[in-house]
Amino acid sequence: MNAKFDAYFMAMALREAEKAAADGEVPAGCVIVQAPADPDAEPTMARILGRAHNQGEMLNDSSAHAEMLALTQA
Repeated sequence: MNAKFDAYFMAMALREAEKAAADGEVPAGCVIVQAPADPDAEPTMARILGRAHNQGEMLNDSSAHAEMLALTQA
């Protein structure tokens, strides 16, 4: 894709990480995206398949990593 696309979704993942930190979790976030076919498309044209933040402590589940939760949504 392009730098604008990467920055847009990295900012979204960082917001997820901030949610984790606010909950006392390890601050990690994940966003899974289906990119549009056009490499010059605007980020808003992508489809978000899943997004999450670490929730291991809250769910008392050591597998509740951001990546696993986002993959489950996707």
